[in-house]
Amino acid sequence: MRKNFSLAVMLFVSIFILISCSSSKGPAELAMKAAEEAVNLTKTEAVKIAPEEVQSLEDALVSLKEKFMKKEYKVVLQEAAALSEKAKDVLAKANIKREELTQKWTDLNQRFPGMLEDLKSEVDKLSQLKKLPANVTKDALAEAKSEIASMEEEWTKAKDNFTGGNLNDAVSVANALKEKALKIMESLGIKGPEAVL
Repeated sequence: MRKNFSLAVMLFVSIFILISCSSSKGPAELAMKAAEEAVNLTKTEAVKIAPEEVQSLEDALVSLKEKFMKKEYKVVLQEAAALSEKAKDVLAKANIKREELTQKWTDLNQRFPGMLEDLKSEVDKLSQLKKLPANVTKDALAEAKSEIASMEEEWTKAKDNFTGGNLNDAVSVANALKEKALKIMESLGIKGPEAVL
């Protein structure tokens, strides 16, 4: 009698566990899919702005799927919710950063081309002189000419990066070009722009 009772209890517990697992699987799967959608949306919108953060989200999603396969449904429910929130946070911060980078690019794009043209003009004037100023060497002038040609190519690449949505690269290249132009001006004794970005 006791043996039969024990078997009945074990059977009941087994059925209860099976039902509990089955009932947890559905919500866990839905939560995981919601997290995946959030990560994919963030990736589409933010991967060029915050690549490292997006990679972290993708790694977390892979880990989440592995836990689902291991039937760790309760853990999946908790982590899926946290991952969805993290994806939203990354997207929000990426949007803010996009606005900041766009503003920086706008400022650089408004000032640098004129700065480069002024530099070219001054270098052309120096090239036409029969005798260079005491603080300017022939080597410095020749190097400036070479650098200007290179800078024009790099500026074209920076604009292409911006058009392609690679704002980080566009702003980084533009800032580097601005600094290079200022150094050339200094080496040739050319007065730089009053307002430096």
